[in-house]
Amino acid sequence: MRRIFFLLGMMVLIAFFILIGYILNLNPEPNPKLSGELATLRSLGVNSNIETIAICNESNFCQDYQIICYNGELIEKIPVPDATIQHPQDWKDTRNIDYNNLCGQS
Repeated sequence: MRRIFFLLGMMVLIAFFILIGYILNLNPEPNPKLSGELATLRSLGVNSNIETIAICNESNFCQDYQIICYNGELIEKIPVPDATIQHPQDWKDTRNIDYNNLCGQS
């Protein structure tokens, strides 16, 4: 009988801690990066989008950029900090990206 009361008490205690954790996490702090992107999208309107793409040069050095488009036109191209990679010289980029039309309609 004591064992059942002990197990029930432990279950109630665990449920209490889960409930407290849930209540404390109901109002998490917004991600400032995401909030900035949403504010940008709202200011541009319905026909806008933000994407991230790696742009590589002729020596196979690639940098991620945040691409902001509106109505199929490039508004801004922002380098993402610390998002780079140097591929070997024999590496081939198979993505087939049109760097002159990053906001092109697919």
